[in-house]
Amino acid sequence: MKRKRELESEYGEGEFKLQKSLTGGSWQRGPLLGKGGFGSVYLAVLTDPGPSITANATQVVAVKSTKEDDSEELWLDKCFLDALQGCPYIVTCFGEDFTVDAEDEEAPCMANYFMEYASQGTLADLINKSECGLPEEDVRRFTRMLLEGLDFVHKKGIVHCDIKPQNILLAPDETGLLVAKIADFGLAKSTFRDLEIGVRGTAMYLAPESIIDEIQLQPSDVWALGCVVLNMLTRRPTWKLNLDEGIEDLWKQIASAIPSIPDGISHLAKDFLLKCFVRNPEERSSVGSLLYHPFVNVVLHDMPESEVVVLSSCAAASSDLEDKFKEDEVEEVYDDDIVEEDPSELIEEDPSELIEEDPSELIEEDPSEIMEEDPSEIMEEDPSEVIEEDPSEIEIGNQETPVGSSWASKEAVEAAVKLFNSVRVDNIIPLGSAVSFKKMEISDQHRLNLMERILPRVIMI
Repeated sequence: MKRKRELESEYGEGEFKLQKSLTGGSWQRGPLLGKGGFGSVYLAVLTDPGPSITANATQVVAVKSTKEDDSEELWLDKCFLDALQGCPYIVTCFGEDFTVDAEDEEAPCMANYFMEYASQGTLADLINKSECGLPEEDVRRFTRMLLEGLDFVHKKGIVHCDIKPQNILLAPDETGLLVAKIADFGLAKSTFRDLEIGVRGTAMYLAPESIIDEIQLQPSDVWALGCVVLNMLTRRPTWKLNLDEGIEDLWKQIASAIPSIPDGISHLAKDFLLKCFVRNPEERSSVGSLLYHPFVNVVLHDMPESEVVVLSSCAAASSDLEDKFKEDEVEEVYDDDIVEEDPSELIEEDPSELIEEDPSELIEEDPSEIMEEDPSEIMEEDPSEVIEEDPSEIEIGNQETPVGSSWASKEAVEAAVKLFNSVRVDNIIPLGSAVSFKKMEISDQHRLNLMERILPRVIMI
């Protein structure tokens, strides 16, 4: 067992006090990390974990504590966390207990639950350390993580109700990169049983429907996420407050406008924010659809942003993969594109190939069979033929599907088809593959060839 002196030396200044668990075991309560409306969070060291601590608990943890008499919200927070374990972008819970201070017999009994220690503090801390906002590359990465976490939350029928930088913890992964983790579910509610609960959360992050109609469901979390992204990009509050009018001025702004989006951010960031800030919650983008947005899927490298589009597979991972579609369903998605195909491109087919065919076979061939040709056969063109169009403009890597590939949902393919049809594709970099296309003009037929090779399979990352 480590002595107090060693603990204080290793984990920073602060008085560590021995806590005796009423269920058995003991641990050391360290310095205060943060304080909220439903409890205080401390650094803790599990010197002698009791039976109520999970086996995967690390030695150094964070512990959220409050007096036993005031612990209702604390247990609500833990109850939601227990239901959300398994997502890397939601803080991990390690169990709970009741303790008394071994050195102060008059101290009240405390209710505690243990969670992973986020050594880098909160997203709010990181934003406040920046001069004028975080680099957009970091914002994209954190936003992607928050979308993954919120998607997990919403699919469980839960609304967080208090998404803000102070409730997003940062912890380094094995490579040293910071990972954003959603925490503090003390104000969360279930859409299955808590619909009568009123609006809750932090005023600056409330959505219009929460102010006007007292509605707070999953779309309200999306609005709050947009506020967080805007905070990360600018370091400024979402709304400018008139201190003379107080909170009433804030209510008026939320009820009648959308947050101001600065000009100094990328057009993809602007588009992402506008989708979060749609005032009608029924028309606002869902977390699931935002997972497809280029803002969280674009890989910059050294290319201009306008020349890069990435088809990410994480969105398909969050969709329902149990309803795996069949190959004929993929063909139906492509049918419209085949109909719209420019006939002139078919004429450009090498005539020599027709001359070499046996005329007897052409005469005996049933015309109906030609009309009923499976569209998928058109798409099964050898990729090498496409490469030969202009080898100087195209670089092809390994086309072999990596281990971990999976069929995407039909919705994922439809969304990707929509992306191909609506966005000018200058460069395509599928995550998880070695395929890259230098800047080039893409014909309708070439577009189909790309879709046939890329869209049906989603590389899980």
